[in-house]
Amino acid sequence: MFTNPPAQLVGQFDIVHVRLITLVIKDNNALPVINNLRKLLKPGGYLQWDEVDTVGTYIESADPSVSTTAIESLFMNLTIPKSARGRDE
Repeated sequence: MFTNPPAQLVGQFDIVHVRLITLVIKDNNALPVINNLRKLLKPGGYLQWDEVDTVGTYIESADPSVSTTAIESLFMNLTIPKSARGRDE
């Protein structure tokens, strides 16, 4: 994602799907990643970028005897600090 894709992959895909990469964007600048992913697409292709909404997420157990501690800890560690977001209000 951070370097040019291999020549044999350039222009080969109708859809490129990426997921959970906001945490690894360098210098809060997604453009280099987007530009490299775009190179993979055929003309008219689509880039689908999927992220987790850690702000609006909550954990609820369907069975009170099942602990949610581990998943709650995971989501706490996925929260992106406001200062690191690219679109602070």
